Amino acid sequence: MFSPSRSKSLATALAAAALASAMAASGASADLHAIDTAAREAAGLQSEPPPSSIAASAREEYQDLRSPDAADAAPGAGTQDLRSPDTRDYANGYAPTLEAEPVVVDEPSAPSGFDWVSALIGAAAASGIALMLMAFFGGGRLTGRRPASA
Repeated sequence: MFSPSRSKSLATALAAAALASAMAASGASADLHAIDTAAREAAGLQSEPPPSSIAASAREEYQDLRSPDAADAAPGAGTQDLRSPDTRDYANGYAPTLEAEPVVVDEPSAPSGFDWVSALIGAAAASGIALMLMAFFGGGRLTGRRPASA
């Protein structure tokens, strides 16, 4: 398609473009807030107060949207325990004691002769496999090219 020298210069240009885009992406992902704060302090402007002095607590900002009757009916429903049941049990000191149950072992019955059901299942499976093999190997002969008649 291209001459070898043209292909080499195209590959070099693509590699340089990939390298330049990687460097531009790493510079674009810098912390812009830190750059803005440094520029503001360099200009002699006052920086923002720390977030803790202007942030309201979550409990003060929470708006309870339940009806008064529902809020009165559920006194402790304001918080939800998100721990797993096993963690809650361990924290409450619950440790179950397991008692060993006797294991009942079924004794196999004595063989009573030939199992006709198993024989029929095996015969049906063998017949199905035989039909599939005949269709696979014999089916190609029916759709093959036929000799042209004179």
